[in-house]
Amino acid sequence: MLPRHKETRAKQNPRGVEKPVAPGHARYHSGPMTRSEIETKLAEIIRKEKNVADDKMTPETPLAEAGIDSLDALTILFAIEEEFHISIPDDRSRAIRTFGDMVETIEALV
Repeated sequence: MLPRHKETRAKQNPRGVEKPVAPGHARYHSGPMTRSEIETKLAEIIRKEKNVADDKMTPETPLAEAGIDSLDALTILFAIEEEFHISIPDDRSRAIRTFGDMVETIEALV
C-alpha cells in the first residue's frame, strides 16, 4: 500500500490542474475584438518586428513607405497569424498594401 499522500496524489485528475496563462494571452476575452483592439495589437506586433514611427502607421500608409519590405511583411504576417490564431489565405496576404488593409484582413478573419 502506498503512503496516504502519494495515494491521493495518484488519484487526482490531472486535467483538473489549471494551465498557466501564456504571456500575451493574459487579456484574452471570448467576445469579438473591436477594430481599435485589432489596431493596437497590430501596432504592437509591427513594433516588435520592425521599428516603425507612429506617424507612419496610419491606415492609408503603404507598407513600403513605412520601410516594410517583403521579408518584413512576411515576418509580420506570420506573427499576426500566431497572435490572432488565424490563417491568412495567400490571395488575401498578397492584397495587403497598407496598414488599413492589414486591419481589415484581420477583422474579417477574427
